[in-house]
Amino acid sequence: AQVKDAFGYLSGTVTGQVTVDTVPPKFLSIAPADGSTFYDPNLTLQGSVDDVGAALTLEGLGSLITQVLNNTLSFSRSLILSPGPNSLTVTAVDKAGNAASIQLTYTYIPVKVTFTAPLDGAKIDDDLVTLSGNWQGPAGTTLQLNGKALTPTQNEFHYADLPLKPGANALTVTATAP
Repeated sequence: AQVKDAFGYLSGTVTGQVTVDTVPPKFLSIAPADGSTFYDPNLTLQGSVDDVGAALTLEGLGSLITQVLNNTLSFSRSLILSPGPNSLTVTAVDKAGNAASIQLTYTYIPVKVTFTAPLDGAKIDDDLVTLSGNWQGPAGTTLQLNGKALTPTQNEFHYADLPLKPGANALTVTATAP
């Protein structure tokens, strides 16, 4: 740039450079992987983007904890998943306003046990009963009936000839995921 005054004198030349940024931040990593299934509701979402000046948010939950490492911006956030699919959107916005988003779905399947026979409150006219039920959980889940190991088959369990005492009997099946 150069200016000319009313008398025709020219100023010195000034040169400037402007960079137009149209490139959004790029997600370099994200963990856990999209589509993962969990049997524990507690999750730590973590990853990184290539723009150390970006602002990161988790839709509906606010900003993420960030840290600059090796010229990348690392982020993390602890979450508690709801049963079933959980949809999340992470957005990175650079200082020029360019945005990139990544959508993730994490499925939480709670470990659970249900009795199919006898039902709660049933009156049994015998001193032995067969206890049956269903369970849900990951491979390696163990089941115990009142503290004694059960041997489940697929997602069912049966305990034949379970002795009963006269009166009310408390039966508790506990499923423990690895």
